[in-house]
Amino acid sequence: MNIRMIWLLSFCGAYVFIVGCGSKTKVEKYSEIQLGTNIIKVIPYSDETSNSSHIENGNEVFEYKCGGTTVIVKNHKIKVNGKLHGIFDNGDMATIDNGEVRVNGEYRFQDIVY
Repeated sequence: MNIRMIWLLSFCGAYVFIVGCGSKTKVEKYSEIQLGTNIIKVIPYSDETSNSSHIENGNEVFEYKCGGTTVIVKNHKIKVNGKLHGIFDNGDMATIDNGEVRVNGEYRFQDIVY
């Protein structure tokens, strides 16, 4: 082999090694809880969590706090940090990722403050 071929193979091998070893997959820790028939998943994870439920005007209201995130499920609606994010039916799953809300994988915009 000539010197150029050796240099090229060495360069390609080093490139593959650096790129392969340099890429890391970020794994987010999260908190997850079942509220009634619904699942709530909050990212980022926090050790500081609490949950409660109570009856208000004949309807059960669920509240979950995880770090700086507060989720309230009331009258088939989901509210995150004081902002309404629409209908939340029985069996739905919500993922709150640093304030971004997805229900069953679909992004939910803020509707109103109430």
